[in-house]
Amino acid sequence: MRSRVPFRGTWFAVAALAMAYAIVSGLSPVATISMSCGKIGELSPFYGRSGFTCTDSILDAVGLVPVALLGILLAAPPVIAGVALNRNVSLCAAVALGFMAIFGLLNWTGFWVLMLMGALPAAVFAAIVAALQPHFRRPVASVSDRVNFAD
Repeated sequence: MRSRVPFRGTWFAVAALAMAYAIVSGLSPVATISMSCGKIGELSPFYGRSGFTCTDSILDAVGLVPVALLGILLAAPPVIAGVALNRNVSLCAAVALGFMAIFGLLNWTGFWVLMLMGALPAAVFAAIVAALQPHFRRPVASVSDRVNFAD
C-alpha cells in the first residue's frame, strides 16, 4: 500500500507555490498586465487609483483584495485535494484549475491574466498528480461501524 504523505505533501506544495506566485505577481510592475502601459506608456484609469505609473507594483495599483483573491483562488483546489486525498476530488481540483486558466485567458487584457499564468501550469501538474494518485481507503472509525445490527 502506498503512503499518503508524498501525495498530501505534493498538493500542499502546489498550494504554497500558488500563494508564492500571487505574492510575487503582486510585487511585480503593473506594466506586466496593463495593455495601456505597452501602447501609450500610461496606466489606464481601469486600475483604480490615480497617480500611479507603469513602474509601480500591481499591489499598489489594484489593491490588496484582488491579489489576495488570486492567491486564495489558486491555492484552494490543491488544499481541498490534499485534505480529502481522494482521486475524484483530485481530478475535480485539476478541472477547477483548468477552468481558472480559461477564465484568465478570457480576461487576458487585465489583471486576471495572472490567473492564466498561474493556473495553467498548476492544472497540468494537478492532472498528472491526480492520475498517479492511488485510491486510498479510509480507515474504519470504530468497531461499531463494522457490526451488523440487523441480526
